[in-house]
Amino acid sequence: MNAAVETTGEPVVSRFVFTPQHLVDTLARFRSQNVLHRRMRRLRTPMVILFLVVAASELYQANYISACMFLVAAVVLASIRSLDERLTKYRFRKTPICDTEQSVELSDEGLRAISEIEEALVKWSAFTRAVFFRDGVLLYRGPQIIHWIPDTTLKRSDDADRIRGLLASKLPTSKAV
Repeated sequence: MNAAVETTGEPVVSRFVFTPQHLVDTLARFRSQNVLHRRMRRLRTPMVILFLVVAASELYQANYISACMFLVAAVVLASIRSLDERLTKYRFRKTPICDTEQSVELSDEGLRAISEIEEALVKWSAFTRAVFFRDGVLLYRGPQIIHWIPDTTLKRSDDADRIRGLLASKLPTSKAV
């Protein structure tokens, strides 16, 4: 994407329904930028295999309680991502912003978020950085507040280049790891 693309003064507009799946996608991108989270994700499969080997060894030695504990640990570790997604979606469904229509406008002024229950303007000075993914942009406002703007939700076909150009001129940026 070309960071030299000029904005026309007209804001870049993203419209989407804030679904539980949108939240899960946002968190997945956020977590993909965390070094510790990436390392743990790489270690998960070897740890599951190790737990299964130890469980089999314990079964062979007739240590059934120990074998069951390692087997349960392997199952929980193997399914932790799915459990996390389900719990996240379950909790989000209880919030008032679940399934609301969102409109996010990015301009020289900042990010304006508008929905049926809230409206906010966040100036660029409140953001710490932006990360460019091949299918969207992740904006950081400190360590825990993030905004995911998928390219598929942008209003115009050239908005993907425009948003990247705008963000490159306003914030420190990087490409996704």
